[in-house]
Amino acid sequence: FLWASVAAVGFVCVVMFLTIRRDDIGEINGWVYVGLVMQGVFAEVGLILIAAFSAMLMAEETATGTIRTALTAPIRRRELYLAKAGSGLLYMILVSAFALLLSLALAGLKYTFGPISDSAGVIYSTSEVVRNLVWAYALSWIPLGTLVLFGLCMSALTTRSGPAISLTVGSIILVESLKHFVEIGPFLFTQYIGAPWVVFHEVAQGVDYQWLPGMWRVGAVCGVYSVACFCLGLWRFCRRDMNL
Repeated sequence: FLWASVAAVGFVCVVMFLTIRRDDIGEINGWVYVGLVMQGVFAEVGLILIAAFSAMLMAEETATGTIRTALTAPIRRRELYLAKAGSGLLYMILVSAFALLLSLALAGLKYTFGPISDSAGVIYSTSEVVRNLVWAYALSWIPLGTLVLFGLCMSALTTRSGPAISLTVGSIILVESLKHFVEIGPFLFTQYIGAPWVVFHEVAQGVDYQWLPGMWRVGAVCGVYSVACFCLGLWRFCRRDMNL
């Protein structure tokens, strides 16, 4: 699954590299391209991959019965659940790191990096742009981490990977399609998947940017979902009869 994810993310990066043109978005540099690619990757493909992987973590072992073998070891259920959460977060970090490194490499083939400037002079120095890039990448882990815990929760609520993936991905797609009609977007963690990269895109274009208070909202909404999903999934897993 990891290699398939790498291939899918790489494909999106390459397609965007071949299709993004100056005529579409105006002046572009390497920083702008990286911000656009990171938004594009995790808007659809990356989101589905992380959700599907997280949904398989517990349900796959429950379906095959290997979870009972794992629980014969001297470990508690909550420790196993924490280990599964760590696996999902590690997968998320690896996929996002690959997308970032590949987008940087591709951008270097076609665009230039450096300070953001206009006819009046330098707007943002290279060091400031790099610092904001690191901030955007680190902050993007917040909603993506929430996505991992949501998928793991769905995995604990079901007994097979197929229904777990369908429930996780299907609910995300359903809510995303309905949020514009019922105006619940600000209360959904998926609304903030690309929020850090939107701010970085503003930096890359040389316009005014502001991390706060927007990132506080991201942290608050994602924090509520993370705690709720983690507690619900752990509660269900600790009380499940594995002999059924």
